[in-house]
Amino acid sequence: MLDSGFSPYAKPANYDAWGKRVLATVDYVASTGGTTVTDQYGHGTQITSVAGSAAQDSGGRYYGIAPGANFVIVRAFDSTGAGSYSNVISGLGWIVANRAKYNIRVVNLSLGATPQSAYWDDPLNQAVMQAWQAGVVVLVAAGNDGPTAQTIDVPGNVPYVITVGAMTDNHTPTRPAMMIWPPFLRPGLLSRASSNRRSSRRAVT
Repeated sequence: MLDSGFSPYAKPANYDAWGKRVLATVDYVASTGGTTVTDQYGHGTQITSVAGSAAQDSGGRYYGIAPGANFVIVRAFDSTGAGSYSNVISGLGWIVANRAKYNIRVVNLSLGATPQSAYWDDPLNQAVMQAWQAGVVVLVAAGNDGPTAQTIDVPGNVPYVITVGAMTDNHTPTRPAMMIWPPFLRPGLLSRASSNRRSSRRAVT
């Protein structure tokens, strides 16, 4: 998980039941390659909770998508939710270099930047393609813009990644006009997740 960090005890008594499932942590914000990844923004904790929380409701249903998965946490975004190409690319490099050690098979990038060039010329996209070439499945947020051309964010515009969007009918009674969708969509409201504060999508500069 490459994001703003992880604070698993933001909710009482290890609410999401992480146990020993966080195998490693690395920080590219406060220090290069440090291991403190306290989430001062909240987004990383939220996304990690959605992905892997082992908390259960009264019916025994898990809140997380993959409650048995292990995680590696890479912090590349600061307390304001801002991050740089350099930090994200360094984090991706660490993931590729350590993929065998920690059996890293999937990386989640809930972040984005406005496209400024062809996808193959963008440095962040090049780092993402290197991860893909190394055998890592890359999941990327589509972004919050659209529906016109070039409104899928970097690195979601790379054709080798799984780009995921969110949608809602916004309580409208009619079917929306045809638009350009990313390959995968999920409901964009009312997802249950832990977070130590309110947060939104990560922006890369």
